[in-house]
Amino acid sequence: REGVLSAIDEINQRGGVLGRKLRPILKDDRGDVGEGQALAKQFARTPEVIAVIGHPFSKVAIPVSIIYEQAGILFLSTGATDPNFTRYGREYTFRNIPNGEEIGRQMAAFASQQRFNKIVVFYSRNDDTQKRLVDNFKAQAVTLGVEIMTTKSYFDEDEDFREVLAEIKKNYT
Repeated sequence: REGVLSAIDEINQRGGVLGRKLRPILKDDRGDVGEGQALAKQFARTPEVIAVIGHPFSKVAIPVSIIYEQAGILFLSTGATDPNFTRYGREYTFRNIPNGEEIGRQMAAFASQQRFNKIVVFYSRNDDTQKRLVDNFKAQAVTLGVEIMTTKSYFDEDEDFREVLAEIKKNYT
């Protein structure tokens, strides 16, 4: 948020874009698909909106990208890693980070390069994007000779991991 506001200030100080000043509209979809779609529809009905930066969660970014495409609004997601987000060659939809398949490949390559030969994978089970990332990582890691000892998951609201960590330590060290 601060980076976007700073960039807008800098652009506006230089005269804006094509002589027009940029004006940010700050909204939060709270990671909720319904809220994201409502905001996207609101932006699509606002002729002054020419670009949207945000909707970092893939579960929101994918459905709102359709609304922005239909409205001709440039959409840059700052966190959507699901490969399906950009898989369909849309004209106005972009991401500024690698997709989950590439992240999984790079994580596995790093683990292999660092000679992390035995790994326990621990991830949030509330997040389908993380589950896909885990699957991508594990598939690539195995091809690179990294052994996945076990995979454990947790709920986002969990705060005490002592039991699962004790089990991992007991069974895999």
